[in-house]
Amino acid sequence: MGATVQARLREASHSCHARINQHPLLAGLMGRDYPLTSYQTVLLAYYNLYEMLELKIQDYVIKYSIPFDYSTRQKLFWLYDDLRFFDLYSNLEVNVASPGDAPRIESIGELIGMLYPLEGATLGGQLISKQLFKNHNLTRSEGARFFNGYADDTMAYWNEFCLFANSINDDETQCKLAENAAILTFNRFEEALNVAHDAHR
Repeated sequence: MGATVQARLREASHSCHARINQHPLLAGLMGRDYPLTSYQTVLLAYYNLYEMLELKIQDYVIKYSIPFDYSTRQKLFWLYDDLRFFDLYSNLEVNVASPGDAPRIESIGELIGMLYPLEGATLGGQLISKQLFKNHNLTRSEGARFFNGYADDTMAYWNEFCLFANSINDDETQCKLAENAAILTFNRFEEALNVAHDAHR
């Protein structure tokens, strides 16, 4: 039996993911001395990015009937809550430039590939949210809604996504499309962070 789809996606996007983790805006995110201004810059960058990505996802989900419900997974609302907490939402367009176009979604493989970084980020978010509370007293309702993600339901949501991803396991064409889409999506994350970092230095 070959590798599962999520294992293939993890391997294909490993170097992209590693670069993001070492990005200047994210590398110290869990540290005590991490500045809140940098955290706010991340939120602003992610809002612009998730707005583009989730529009693509919603367009595909509406157009095609798929066995996966994204309605309870929309993360733009979480970022909106955090930006409102910091009184940043009203100046969003001024604070963040566009990171570029979102990758296309024209197949189930490309959908799964785009979802992989978005859903995977909720796993790391559980560790980050604990440190944001410890170091900055930010909570699910006060400034850290995004990184709290699905909270206690995180593993259940992740397992549901993995089950959906593995539904294309026997379709090599779709698996390749998923790998490429995951890489492109991680690259958009990096690009969004770069744009925000350059704008706020």
